[in-house]
Amino acid sequence: MKKSLRAAVLAGATAALAFASVAVTAPTASAVGSSACTRKEVDKMHSMGPATPIHESPYASSKVVTGGWRSFSTLCSKPGHDGHRWWYGYVASGQEGWVWGAYLET
Repeated sequence: MKKSLRAAVLAGATAALAFASVAVTAPTASAVGSSACTRKEVDKMHSMGPATPIHESPYASSKVVTGGWRSFSTLCSKPGHDGHRWWYGYVASGQEGWVWGAYLET
């Protein structure tokens, strides 16, 4: 009985150690800044609705980093899959991120 308990504890510890080493070496997600841009558009001011999300990457599924702003200054952009561009820029607080072009008004 003691052998099976010791084997189970050893197996559990080995599994925990293996999981921890994978978690430590796993790559972390990072925001995509202006390096993803294909067209430069320096400091062009756009209006947007107060509920417009500003994302960390040019994808709707990416994390929303801020929102609730009425203006957005663009720095550059890249084409989206639906015909609208994704614009990279910043809001008055200095927070940078990506906004889907359909949300921006000139």
